[in-house]
Amino acid sequence: MADQRRSQQGSQQQGDQSRSRQQQQFDSGSRQQGGGSGSDGRLADEIRPHQDVVDQSGALVGTVDHVDGDRIKLTRQSSGDGEHHYVPLSQVAGIENDQIRLRDRGDASFGQEAGN
Repeated sequence: MADQRRSQQGSQQQGDQSRSRQQQQFDSGSRQQGGGSGSDGRLADEIRPHQDVVDQSGALVGTVDHVDGDRIKLTRQSSGDGEHHYVPLSQVAGIENDQIRLRDRGDASFGQEAGN
């Protein structure tokens, strides 16, 4: 009976470790889906100059100049008015195929703040 209990405890510990590894894998992969305030920093580390920023449907919004605090600064060349525009990191849904994908809002100017 004691051997059976030890075997059950060992199986339970292995199951707990497996769930822990799965959670770690999920957490490390969640940056692709995230975009909430907890993952903004991790996303910011992966955003590079000249990456395309697209909306949920894949339409080009602009091109990354650089990350400026909690915002993505878009290049002037990718803007219709020749000005820099900004997209808050909180509006990033994820990074897919080397593109920054924004959350869907159904608004052509979604997330774009004008600036210099």
